[in-house]
Amino acid sequence: MTIALSLLAARVFGSAFNKPDLLFWVAIGWTAFTFAFVFVSPLLILQLLVIWGVTAWIRPPDEAPVPPRPSKLETLTAQDEEWPRIFRRVCESPAEEAFLDAMVSAFDLKPDKGRLSGGGLLLQMQVQVAKYRLDFLIDKGLVVEVDGAAWHSSSEAKERDAERDKALTAKGFHVLRIPAKITLYNPEQAIAQVREARALWLTQKAQTRVSVIKRQKYLSSVTAVGQRTLLLR
Repeated sequence: MTIALSLLAARVFGSAFNKPDLLFWVAIGWTAFTFAFVFVSPLLILQLLVIWGVTAWIRPPDEAPVPPRPSKLETLTAQDEEWPRIFRRVCESPAEEAFLDAMVSAFDLKPDKGRLSGGGLLLQMQVQVAKYRLDFLIDKGLVVEVDGAAWHSSSEAKERDAERDKALTAKGFHVLRIPAKITLYNPEQAIAQVREARALWLTQKAQTRVSVIKRQKYLSSVTAVGQRTLLLR
């Protein structure tokens, strides 16, 4: 009945005002509203409102985020007899394990909150930097990559490694690549390369710091001269 009356009203008023399309859609909208009101029980709507209100009332307040639990490496200390074996598990190849053992022996490294430290050196393993995961990171600036022949010998791999090194250098890192056969069969040479690369990186870092300080002093002096010039005018 409602539908018939709505369509009849649309016909009459549409002809009178010469806007049949607009009134037709008004009639359709009104019909949909009355249909929903008639056939949907008001008790059902009330029940839904009550459920929503009770749920909002009994919902617990937002809790502070729970800090992540420390990893196994972060809980290790030098007193744990198994710490060398647990740190080796982080390595992804026997060549990386050999390099880790050589570094621990050469610098007398010990566990330090998930890292290894000793002899004034800090060693981190499998460090994520942007989209890259580093094999080893020394003193938060010297990247050491242990390159196996199977994964780093092809022209595509060399090009990929060069692009990776360029991106890391742009972020301020110094990259040292050591062939896996050296860490496996001549770890002393690997340690010598680390010492040389670390000394070079620390020297460059110190020179950069000195240059920055000199530049800051120069800019300060120029600013001071400019201010005095303005005061004399």
